[in-house]
Amino acid sequence: MQHVQAGDGPGVLAKENWRRLSAGESADSVHPAAAAAADRAFAQLRGGLALRPR
Repeated sequence: MQHVQAGDGPGVLAKENWRRLSAGESADSVHPAAAAAADRAFAQLRGGLALRPR
């Protein structure tokens, strides 16, 4: 699985979910990682986006 960082934005999160689903993974198996990534993204928005080198 590709590591998706919360700061990558919602488009990247959605693309990763789509990639996994189109590769044949079930929604039930994708859901935990997708929900965790969304939670991290919203936490960053609440706390402010910190700039850091990649």
